[in-house]
Amino acid sequence: LVTVIVMNALKDALEDWRRHKSDREENEREVLAMENGKLKSRRWCDLHVGSMVVVRQNEYVPADLVLLSTSHEEGHVYIETANLDGETNLKTKMA
Repeated sequence: LVTVIVMNALKDALEDWRRHKSDREENEREVLAMENGKLKSRRWCDLHVGSMVVVRQNEYVPADLVLLSTSHEEGHVYIETANLDGETNLKTKMA
C-alpha cells in the first residue's frame, strides 16, 4: 500500500513539474504590444488587463482578447481553439 501511494505521489509530482515547465515556456512567448503609442515586443507574462496587442496570421493568442480590428475586408477573423476545447475546425469571429 505504501509503495502504491509513493508511486502515485511521484507520478503526480512529475506531471506537476511538466505542467510548470510548459506554462513557463508559454509565458515566455512574445507578442507585439502597444506601449506609450509604440509597438514593442513583450513576453506574454508581462501583459496585463488592458494591454493592446497585435496578433498576426498564424500566431498564438496570449490570453482572452477583445477583437478591435482585423485586416480582413469584411471584418472576419478565423480562430482555432484546439488548445481550449480540442476542436480543430476554425471558428469565425467578427471585429
